[in-house]
Amino acid sequence: MFPDANDVSLSQERAHRHQGGMGLVGVIFLIVVVALLALAMTRMLEVDAKIYSYEILSLKAFYAAESGAQLGANRVFPPTGVSACGNQPFAFTDPAMSSCTATVTCAPVIVGSETYYTVESVGLCSAGDVEARRTIQVRLKR
Repeated sequence: MFPDANDVSLSQERAHRHQGGMGLVGVIFLIVVVALLALAMTRMLEVDAKIYSYEILSLKAFYAAESGAQLGANRVFPPTGVSACGNQPFAFTDPAMSSCTATVTCAPVIVGSETYYTVESVGLCSAGDVEARRTIQVRLKR
């Protein structure tokens, strides 16, 4: 009525034979899934870092254009001396802005009896093969 020890041992041996390698397949599957997740996260971090560097370069170009516009306005209406409205490039000496330039153009426009000055500044910053360009235009009147 009760199975003897030999019968139990034989059935366990058959069960082990049918399960052989199933744990190994599961572990390999788990390693592959974790590796793919790690790879995806690495790629996302690389893309985020690149976007952040483009954003910084764009911001530097904006500040270069803004500085150029302010320098151009200061030449049109200097605190002392003679007014000058002309085209001029500016290079920055600060190490943080060394890869940037600002090209400033100025043009007088007469409307009625009023003279307006249009100052346009183009800030350009480059890093390797990537460059950012921002333009600021201001209209000045005394």
